[in-house]
Amino acid sequence: MDQEDLQIGQEMNRIAADASIVAQVESEKPVCLEGTITGSVRCSSRLEVRQGGLVKGEVRCGTLVLEGMVDGNVEADRAILGAAAEIKGALLTGRLEIAAGAKIGLGLKFKNKLK
Repeated sequence: MDQEDLQIGQEMNRIAADASIVAQVESEKPVCLEGTITGSVRCSSRLEVRQGGLVKGEVRCGTLVLEGMVDGNVEADRAILGAAAEIKGALLTGRLEIAAGAKIGLGLKFKNKLK
């Protein structure tokens, strides 16, 4: 994972480390999560879950950059998992970059782009 994969842009929604949200979260803009979301997350662009960040629910996004944890299933067009990343559910993705130490609990399946 390079520095570009961990940049917070000006047009990004940021949920700080001391925040805990219980809701279904939907965003067209990128989201940076350092705190906790209990509920599903739908992000049409990029979701960054920083180390210490946690999603307790399903995730569906364009690009997932994960250094924290998702306690649920993930569907992403592209997934970038850092060494501390953990998905307790299954991962469905079209493209995967994974560092040594990352964990996927219930399995990995690749999207078939041919139709």
